[in-house]
This record gives sequence, structure tokens and C-alpha cells, in this order.
Amino acid sequence: MKMQQIAHAQGNWEKPVNDNFAALTKDTGWIRLSVLAPFSGDVFARKYGNMVELLGAVTRTKPVTGFIKITTLPSNLLSNDFKGFGIIAYTARPHAYANLTIDTDGITFRDCTTDDIEAPMRFDKTIIG
Repeated sequence: MKMQQIAHAQGNWEKPVNDNFAALTKDTGWIRLSVLAPFSGDVFARKYGNMVELLGAVTRTKPVTGFIKITTLPSNLLSNDFKGFGIIAYTARPHAYANLTIDTDGITFRDCTTDDIEAPMRFDKTIIG
């Protein structure tokens, strides 16, 4: 997000102040993302200012291994220089969790500590995009 600089004693300073405030508070609202097979469930994204919030709960419709895309993200959600990172999605089973990766391409399933495909994987993550 690019902010406008305001010089000391600048004339018409109200416009860049208002433009900067509008950029900081811009909000997409919650967007439902398409969940890709072999997963089912709901994933939502929201961008406000330069913050992105992702939340969802997905289940596997069949056993999976390896890196499999759960959902793609809208191209304007994260900046191109976003490097991505891993998150933990907790399941309803004790001591069971899934490793997911978030990057500009979307959310990817890496692996899970349970073979129970009916255990929903839940996540809620706020990131600076």
C-alpha cells in the first residue's frame, strides 16, 4: 500500500490525508473462496488495509498425501512480494493437526497427523499481505 507524503504547510492537505485514511481502511468484506477437490468445506478471505484474514474449515473427501492445493486466492489479496509461510490447522481429534502453506497461489495441504479424513481442519490466520 502506497501512502502519500504530506509536506509541512502543504496547501490542500486534506485530500492526501483522506486518501491515506481511505487506503488504510479499505475493506473487501468477506469473500467465499472455492474449495478444490479432494477437499470440501468453507474458506473465507478478507482484506482490510494491508491485512489479510483467512478462516475456514475443510475436510478431505479421500486420503491424500503430499502437497495438494485446497483453494486459490484472488490475485489482489496478497502482494507479489509476499513470501508465504506455514500454518497449523487444528482438527477435532485430540493431538491431531494439519500443516498448511499460505502463499500467493493459495492454501496448500502438506500433511496431517491423523488419517481420519472426516476430521475437519480449522484455521483462522491474520497476515500482513
